[in-house]
Amino acid sequence: MKQRLLFICPSFNNYENKILAALDKKFLVDTIFYEETEIFNIYGIKKILVVLFRLLFQLTSLNLFESIKISIYRLGAKGSVKN
Repeated sequence: MKQRLLFICPSFNNYENKILAALDKKFLVDTIFYEETEIFNIYGIKKILVVLFRLLFQLTSLNLFESIKISIYRLGAKGSVKN
């Protein structure tokens, strides 16, 4: 059974299609694109969203996908970082 990933990355990333295609071969991938702005970063909204999505998908995994572990990755300008 494939592991499920939630992929959170900036909408301006030109490589997301290649990355998602590569990941899709090994994982079930859900993707959330966000708009990177100064206000978005200053107020920590990005961190809050990551925590909320992590909680949402962990709760979903407990109820619907008991055998699937969910990892949340964020793709930034410097590469992928596991949160």
